[in-house]
Amino acid sequence: MFYPQVEPPVPRMRPGFALALVATVAFALGVIAWDHWVTPPSPARSAVTERAAAAGATARPLPVWQGCTALEVEQVIRAAAMSDVDRVTCLAVAGKLDRARALLLPMGRAQQSQAIAQVFNVAHPIADRGDDESAGPIMALVVEFWPDNYMAVFHAGMAEFALGHDDAARAQLQRFLGMYASHDVWRARAEQALAAMATHTPLDQRIAHFPE
Repeated sequence: MFYPQVEPPVPRMRPGFALALVATVAFALGVIAWDHWVTPPSPARSAVTERAAAAGATARPLPVWQGCTALEVEQVIRAAAMSDVDRVTCLAVAGKLDRARALLLPMGRAQQSQAIAQVFNVAHPIADRGDDESAGPIMALVVEFWPDNYMAVFHAGMAEFALGHDDAARAQLQRFLGMYASHDVWRARAEQALAAMATHTPLDQRIAHFPE
């Protein structure tokens, strides 16, 4: 049975006390505004520092991985606050897949699952944008450690299809069809890709991605 919520009674405030409270709040706001005006803003933190701070947070959105490039990744992953989970992701985004795998292998199951899930979440938009050269190998790494992730299997197969790696594409897409029971656009795209490979459709005529 539900009962109406009863709020505690609100004590009445005396007029003199109310005026004193207003004056105190106004004074405090004035001090804060003055301090903000006379204190110069702190210099912007470097991208490495920002990523390190993000890596140390317990609950946060995914960091921006623009510094995880082949040129910068070694500097980025040396940040003390960056977790091994983030290091795996950074290395994968930078194309250092052997290094990412080497970090993944000795991890415990829970940490490994967390790391490979984050790699997938970062790589998924890359795959959706059609960057097959980047997304294909990353998705293949995801499939290696998360074999029942049917979307990773799909994207790995479609990336290989777009690049003309038909044997690898066929294996992944046939596997996807065996995992995915729904008869929707994803199944249709996989079936169309397999049909295109069967008829030796040239690369420039293959439809691997949704139109923008």
